[in-house]
Amino acid sequence: MKTSVAVSVFMAMAVQVSLSSTTPSPAVSVRAGSGENTPKRHWQGISKVVKEWELGKRAKTLKWFEDNQFGVTPIGKLDDQKIEDRAVVFEKAGLKINITLCLPKGASAENPVPVFLFMDHRGGRKAPDFPQEEYANIPTNMITSRGYAYVRWNGNDVCPNVDVWSSLERWPLGIISYVATGDKNNLNVSRKPNSWGTIGAWAWGNSRVMDWIETRPELDATRVAVLGHSRGGKTALWTGAQDERFAMVISNGSGCGGARLGRAKDPKAEKFKDILKHFPNWFCPAMTSWIDRDAEVECDADDLMRLIAPRLLYVASGSEDSWAGPKAEEAAADASRDIYKAYKVPERVGYHCHEGPHKLRNDDWQKFMDFADEHLKSPCARDSDEIENRIRAACKDGSKELILGRNALSADGVWRLTRAILLPDDFTFVMDGCRIELADRVQDNIIRNMGAEEGNCRTNRNIRILGRNGASLSGGKRNHYLPRRSGDPNGWRSVGILLCDVVKYEIGGFSMDETQCWAISQERCSDGYLHDIHFNSSNAMYNQDGIDLRKGCHDILIENISGMTGDDTVALTALRDAPGVMRKCGMQIGGNYYLGEADDIYNVTIRNIRTKCSGGHSIVRLLCADGIKIHHIVIENITETKENNLKRSKSVIRIGDAHYSRVRPVQMGEMNNINVKNVKSAGGAAVYINAPVCDSSFVNIEAFGNDEPIKVLAPTERTEFK
Repeated sequence: MKTSVAVSVFMAMAVQVSLSSTTPSPAVSVRAGSGENTPKRHWQGISKVVKEWELGKRAKTLKWFEDNQFGVTPIGKLDDQKIEDRAVVFEKAGLKINITLCLPKGASAENPVPVFLFMDHRGGRKAPDFPQEEYANIPTNMITSRGYAYVRWNGNDVCPNVDVWSSLERWPLGIISYVATGDKNNLNVSRKPNSWGTIGAWAWGNSRVMDWIETRPELDATRVAVLGHSRGGKTALWTGAQDERFAMVISNGSGCGGARLGRAKDPKAEKFKDILKHFPNWFCPAMTSWIDRDAEVECDADDLMRLIAPRLLYVASGSEDSWAGPKAEEAAADASRDIYKAYKVPERVGYHCHEGPHKLRNDDWQKFMDFADEHLKSPCARDSDEIENRIRAACKDGSKELILGRNALSADGVWRLTRAILLPDDFTFVMDGCRIELADRVQDNIIRNMGAEEGNCRTNRNIRILGRNGASLSGGKRNHYLPRRSGDPNGWRSVGILLCDVVKYEIGGFSMDETQCWAISQERCSDGYLHDIHFNSSNAMYNQDGIDLRKGCHDILIENISGMTGDDTVALTALRDAPGVMRKCGMQIGGNYYLGEADDIYNVTIRNIRTKCSGGHSIVRLLCADGIKIHHIVIENITETKENNLKRSKSVIRIGDAHYSRVRPVQMGEMNNINVKNVKSAGGAAVYINAPVCDSSFVNIEAFGNDEPIKVLAPTERTEFK
């Protein structure tokens, strides 16, 4: 067939057969952000670039590639899809994806392992039998010896990899023919300008193999790397762009239509004109409109890679692979880093170029696994095991004290946790000049009392969490990279230090950096002393409060607090569920049920606070509703240390908010004996009262500039303002 005829066939229009067994494409069904059950997204601390990308620009970019390069994937799972032990079967279509699985030692339901998914594209030159050849020299033993599962399938199982120049054999068959005509072997398939091609079909097949992976208990479906070479590399990129279940995307030598930057000046590299002459079936017909216009495309290879952000991306080239254009592939990977930098994870893009031709080699696999070792593997539990062993030993010998110095097992001295440190009764935990942080991708408390168990909390007594010589705690570097996960995505596990039902405790003498959510939260705790704590949170995550007292907290002293929090520095928050409504524990491990007066917050002193709030919230906030009371609270010597580049706060002290009640807002008498003295604002009002207050006093309140020192928007009784 001559090129002119090929182009005319490209642009032919046809009505596709509607299949009742289809579901939305992976781009619709997998991606968060639509549907009434989608959690609300919060954008505090998220860059403007990311927000614009998430709220529209990404969808427009994806649509451009659907309409101009790969075509629209018209189906998701078929309703007759059947998962077998080593296959995915589509009975009506007469198609079967055969799967090869190689497991490392120790893989089990108790120890699910990360996965490398490789789509083989050998064979398939004859329609409709699609004979297959296996890609040679895949180092499966090396892959499994390094702790990864190897999952392989052949793209010809869903659509033949035909590349013979003469005849209609090269037109898409298999799933494409089935969707269009109801017959997988129909050679007479005409396509709309944005109809999917072979690469789209292969990407769909990758997603169906992911469906299979999700059913295998020995495989960790949250840690799957999809890998492809050459045309398979283009497929891997398009797979990851559409289906966000893949944690890592690897493109090796994918060149034109894949990782090669079209606008890069590379005269030896393959162009759209070349690839469409030989492989028009790979892409949608509309791609012909970009022939001889490679540098003019609205969305280029770097945009295709941005669709994968902020998940892991790796691009590889060969130095002698001039047809793929190694320099242009590297340029595209470099350009895509801008969105990764906006997500604050620039290290999630990797690249290398091996010396040699267009090959997928063992040393390539080694570099892929080196990158995956750093970013994809589960963190080592060694440090958590060591700390737990020392706590057990201290309980056994009767000392009931652990002094933890720098980690001698770590090159940088940092302790990296895979789970929370659990403290028993009568125990003192001292951090002596050490740093403790959550390991990458771990989402749990840093420290909590041993009796804090969801729905079944038991009382603990006499717990001390102390630091000295510059000790610090951190929520971990990579716990804040996805806006879709922000806003308390893990409930109470988002809290840094969590205490529930603890009597007599002390916390102080250290700093806390970038907690996943609240830094320190207490529920139904009493006789507490929190002091000398420095916060350093940049509002990178929603609800980065400093210290929270929840329902039932009383007889607590909080003093000498400094630094910067993302949300309120100290918050007294007494909220509950409506009668007869039993919600999940959410942010409170002790549950949201109501204990009457036992849930009141009282006898709390907050003093000597010098902080700023990077999110523009308050330094001290009091909030109660639904019959719970806050009373006998002393707040004194509170100074907002705002910097000019930070968001202006609404107030230093904020009392009440009508938006949080389940049953009714707070009523007069339920917030009483609130005594505030010596408050200095560097932003807005010093005190903002938006709930009824009685028997209280506000003395020596100073506001910034011409702002009112005190704004009163609710009734007050027997309350002094001096």
